[in-house]
Amino acid sequence: MKSPKLLAAIAAAVLIIVVAATLLAGRGETQEAKQEAPAGEGLRGTLVGGGSTFLNPQMQAWSRKFY
Repeated sequence: MKSPKLLAAIAAAVLIIVVAATLLAGRGETQEAKQEAPAGEGLRGTLVGGGSTFLNPQMQAWSRKFY
């Protein structure tokens, strides 16, 4: 079994890598690419949402017990 200090060090290293990757993501986009396609231009449609499909079974069970 690995020591708790080793596991904490591994978790900290993974967290640092994830944070660094998140901060660096998207930095490769050039200024020209941002100017070519303004956000939302040419987009049409309707967004319809009914909630989380993952949480739905649990919410249904709670509703049945509540009522």
